[in-house]
Amino acid sequence: MKILNLPGQPVSVSFSPDGQSLAVGGTDEPQGQILNASIWTYSVDSWNLQLKLAEYWNITAMAYSPDSTRIIGGGTSRNVQVWRTSDGASLFTLSHPHQVLDATISPDGSTVATATCYTTDDYECPEGGVWLWDLSTGKLIQKLRGFPNFVESVAYSADGSALFTASRDGTIRAYATSNYQPVFEATPPGGDGTLALSPDGSLLATGNYNGQVLLWQIQYRP
Repeated sequence: MKILNLPGQPVSVSFSPDGQSLAVGGTDEPQGQILNASIWTYSVDSWNLQLKLAEYWNITAMAYSPDSTRIIGGGTSRNVQVWRTSDGASLFTLSHPHQVLDATISPDGSTVATATCYTTDDYECPEGGVWLWDLSTGKLIQKLRGFPNFVESVAYSADGSALFTASRDGTIRAYATSNYQPVFEATPPGGDGTLALSPDGSLLATGNYNGQVLLWQIQYRP
């Protein structure tokens, strides 16, 4: 077993799609202090530190691009940074009015989807949202609105034809990425906090606040 020691508390981990690196997002201070945060990337071959990418507050969202050349990260600072993995250069800052709870990159590497809120209130979210960004330019493409609470999780299907969202009130939605129009919506009891799709796109797993994981058979095809 290999142990990687950090100055603070790790809150997210992700392997790069090419299998060459491990990214760890966490705080720079001891547990309970989250004034500054970083993403550390390590070589899988040697476990030597490759990059330290600085952020502020806490890292609640982190993802690699499918070709492993970009990494995104951010969260309670209300920003998501886009870095180049070859040298750690900061390419873009994706700014939001509220903290970002999750982020994902489309399978073709063109689009970043971020889960956020439309209010600047730190504690309430009367309308959640998903913002779509061009990964090559850092420009905002579109905002998906009408969520009754925080959007807490976002995930693309493996073929990139659909984007799935889960919001705190329990609403699960799917959007066709051809036009980002909704094609499915359900609100099971228990609220919702997270979701994941099977690699073949046939199953959706969602976790709720009742201690349950719900499994959904996906029949949508573009």
